[in-house]
Amino acid sequence: AGEVKRIALLEQAPEGSKGGSTAWTTAFFRLNNEGHFDESWGENIRRNAGEMANESYIKAMYDNVEETLEWIQARGVTVESRTSLRGGKGWNVQGGGKSLISAFTPVIIEEGCRIFYETKAQRLLRDIEGRVNGIVVRTASGHEYTMPTKAVILASGGFEGNREMLS
Repeated sequence: AGEVKRIALLEQAPEGSKGGSTAWTTAFFRLNNEGHFDESWGENIRRNAGEMANESYIKAMYDNVEETLEWIQARGVTVESRTSLRGGKGWNVQGGGKSLISAFTPVIIEEGCRIFYETKAQRLLRDIEGRVNGIVVRTASGHEYTMPTKAVILASGGFEGNREMLS
């Protein structure tokens, strides 16, 4: 309603290495023969994560993966059908995660996002009530800056086995 979106995406890597582990994934969606997300995926997560398994995350994947696949295709990403090892139907993103990053970087910029490469989040700042109201970031040159914010979404991967970082 007339509000200007201001979104900052902090990318620790340089621009040429953006996307972290997403760039290395095959981006394979496991669907069963009925076209629904493969039940064994959630079982694998629970088995591997044990007590750290996040049921709301698992449920969100099952609730959204089919719509997400359609959304990806609608934005020009080529998705190929193939048979999975379990005999179900699989969908493989052509070019893997790198193609997703390439397709969506211009989209998020067009939507008002500014990407700060070689910039690392150091810590969140909170107001007296405990609400996040800023984030301290460090650039590649070592300078620290405070970015005021109304919200923060942490989307950082690669530390699944580190309990301290997960908490």
